[in-house]
Amino acid sequence: MASFYWYERNPELLQAEKAAMQQFFPHFKLQTLDDGRLYWVGTLNPRGKAGGTWTLMAIYQHDHPNNDARYGSSVRIYSIKPDLDELCRAAGSLPHVLVDEANHYYMCTSDRQYVKEGLHGDKKEYEATSAASSLAWAAKWIFIVEEWLEGELPTREVFADVY
Repeated sequence: MASFYWYERNPELLQAEKAAMQQFFPHFKLQTLDDGRLYWVGTLNPRGKAGGTWTLMAIYQHDHPNNDARYGSSVRIYSIKPDLDELCRAAGSLPHVLVDEANHYYMCTSDRQYVKEGLHGDKKEYEATSAASSLAWAAKWIFIVEEWLEGELPTREVFADVY
C-alpha cells in the first residue's frame, strides 16, 4: 500500500527540496505538523532596514507536488509574524492573498502562467513549485506589500497583476 505522505512516496523529491532550501534559504528549518504535513519556518527581510522581518511558514499540502489551481500551489506561504489575518483587517484588504479551508490568509506566490507546463499523455500539466521558489515569490510579495502599506506604491498597481 502506498504511503499517504508525498515525501514517503517520493524521497528523491524531498531530497531535492532540502537541497534547494539549503542553497537558497539555509536559515529555514524543516518541521512536521501534527497532521503529517512538512513545513519550513524561518524569517525574511526583503527590504533590509527599510522593511520589517517576517516569520514565514512554507507548508506542503498533502497533494504536493500539484499545481492544479490557477493561483497558489501545493506549497502555501503563511506569515506568522506579522499575522496576515490581522494585517488584512488593519489595512482593510491585502493584494494577492488567498484564503484556506480554515479562512486564514496566505500569500499568493504562484500563477500558473509563470510555471513551466508540459504534456503528460493527453493532459496538460504544470510543474509543481518548490518551497524555495514559493519563498522567493513571497520575498517579492513582501517587498511590494510593504511599499504599498507605506504609500510608496499606488493601489491600482499593487492590486493589478504585478507578478
